[in-house]
Amino acid sequence: MAGDYLLEFEAHIDERKRPEGFPRSVFIREQYGNVEDNQLKDLYNNRVKTIVTNPGIVVFPEDETIDASKLNFDQRLYIPWHMVTHFHGTVKLITAPPAKTPLESLAPADPVVEKDKTAIQ
Repeated sequence: MAGDYLLEFEAHIDERKRPEGFPRSVFIREQYGNVEDNQLKDLYNNRVKTIVTNPGIVVFPEDETIDASKLNFDQRLYIPWHMVTHFHGTVKLITAPPAKTPLESLAPADPVVEKDKTAIQ
């Protein structure tokens, strides 16, 4: 079944190389929609491979919600790998796939008609 997933990667900054006021760790967050369960492992592994084979990572410095209406491309930072001590990621399910409903539960039930006890017979 397909679902929507958030891939979150965290890179921890080397304290000896971290500039004053710079965060101790930074995040890369990517959202993917309609991913099949059997594709998720390959997607995750391919993203890790792509990220670590680059000379560094590009992130937003502040770990907060990004307002897309104010998005400027000068808000991002490039961090070379030599500043990172370790890197790891997680996968979070955003939306659960819809549950399969048995066809019997979709069939209309016969209404139950009750006699009115106050009526004169």
